Parts: sequence; C-alpha cells; structure tokens
Amino acid sequence: MKASSPFAHRKARNAKDLGRKGVAETPSYARILIVCEGTKTEPHYFEAFRSDYRHQLKAIVIESGGSAPISNVETAEELYREDLLSVNGDTERAYEAVFCVFDRDTHPTFDKAMIKINALKAGLPIHAIASYPCFEFWLILHFGFTRSPFAKTSKKSIGDVVKKKLQDFPGFKGYKEREKNAYALTKEKLPDCIKHSRKAVKNAIEDNESNPSTHIHVLVEYLLGVVRDSLVAARIKLKLNSGASDSALTEINALEWILGMVKTT
Repeated sequence: MKASSPFAHRKARNAKDLGRKGVAETPSYARILIVCEGTKTEPHYFEAFRSDYRHQLKAIVIESGGSAPISNVETAEELYREDLLSVNGDTERAYEAVFCVFDRDTHPTFDKAMIKINALKAGLPIHAIASYPCFEFWLILHFGFTRSPFAKTSKKSIGDVVKKKLQDFPGFKGYKEREKNAYALTKEKLPDCIKHSRKAVKNAIEDNESNPSTHIHVLVEYLLGVVRDSLVAARIKLKLNSGASDSALTEINALEWILGMVKTT
C-alpha cells in the first residue's frame, strides 16, 4: 500500500520564508513525533540519526508504541492529541508531523492500523511508515537493490528470515548484538539506500506486491529536509550578520552534502 505523502504537511521553510526579517535570526525547530514498533531496533536507529544532526533535529521526539501496529497508531494519536491540548489547540505549535513506524511481518492488526491511519489523516498530520516484511529490509537496501521476495520457513518467521539475510552484509554478523549500531554501520551508504528504497516502492506498486519494500525513506527524507532548511537558515543568518565563526562554517560545510540527497517534490 502506498504511503500518503507527509511533504504536504511541511511548514513553509523555503529560502524566501527563511530570509524574512527576524526568521533567520531566531530559527524555529520542526516538532516531529516518531512512534516506533517495539523498543529496540527502530528507536535505536532514529535516535542515532537524530544524534548525528542534534542541532537541527533537537525537537524530534521518539517514542515506543508497542509491538502491534494498531497499538502504535493508537499511541501516536493519543500523544498528538495530548500535545495539541498542551498548546491550547494551536496546530502551528503542535507536532507538524506524526510518523508511525511498523512492520507488516505477520501482524494480525496491520490492516486495521492502516485503515485507522487513513481515517485519521483527514484531521491529523499522521503517516504510516510501513516495511514489508520488516525494518531490516531497509538496512539491506544500503548494500544494493533487491526485490527478491522473502518467505517464512518451517523454523523461521518471515521477519527472522530477513534478519538472517542481513547478517550476510559487512558489520551485521550476530545482528542482535549489533542492532544498536545499525545506523552507524550504514549511514555512509544512505544516499544509495534512499534511491533503492524509492525504486522498491515504485516496483511494488507496479507489481501489486509489497514484499519486499519499505517506506522508511519517506521519513528519512522528511528529516533530511528539516536539516536542509536549518542549513539554509544558517547560511542566511551568516549572510545577514556578515561573518561567521570558523566552527559555524565547519559545521555547515560538513552537512552540505545533504542538500543534494533530499527529495524536493
């Protein structure tokens, strides 16, 4: 199933907007909620991602929504509504986007979760980030493109089959012990992975077969877009202030490669 695009919910942060008087001098930080299935693999990955861009993604909140897709969505809805209430119903100050990250795997509540998200998104900025069969396929795509389907065996679930395949790749031998390092082990290959993931989803739609594919790239591109906007604001600020410290320039230049990696449509 094709994920709804979260980019329509992005608050305007283009160069023109960021260049308005006062905006670049006092940048706002995107408030985004990510609710992950489980408490380990996906939270560890996105926490490490956030840490890499901690100055730009300081307002990103990562929570665990339980192991069932429907509980993930219900937790996301509850947290968003609580946040909206805390800012007196001001949607401009509430989370600008809410992402529910969960696996298809063999979860009996997967379809129910997708139906609920489709019902909620008319009034909430909520998006399903589903992986077929599981998140580990996203990690595999860092090492090359594949659409070879996965299937359970007599002894392994379909998710365990994907995890076993992941161990064929550098750094992932003994995956359970290394899951906290998944982001560090793959981040240099992120641009290729995004391309592979986009292609996998395109093929999945054309073939009417989701196994295997993942929408993790949609969330990653959204976060990189936030980083990009922060860099644009930083450059405008430097221009307005007619100068910058060496450390500020070093940080901006170190992240400049992101600009060419972010989806612009």
